[in-house]
Amino acid sequence: MSEVSTTEQPRLSLVIPVMNEEDNIAPMLEQIEQALAEETYEVIFVDDGSSDATVRRLREHDDER
Repeated sequence: MSEVSTTEQPRLSLVIPVMNEEDNIAPMLEQIEQALAEETYEVIFVDDGSSDATVRRLREHDDER
């Protein structure tokens, strides 16, 4: 993902609700990264009780920048 200083505030916050989206997390993050490569941004996922591995996939991509 784009390098963002921890002291720099993101210009954009994406809030994405998810439920049972295990297979879509990685492709979605890749598309966001490509589309916003020149921006400072944060992505906030809101899980609505997924019963698959959605939360695990999100944690695998947890990257605070």
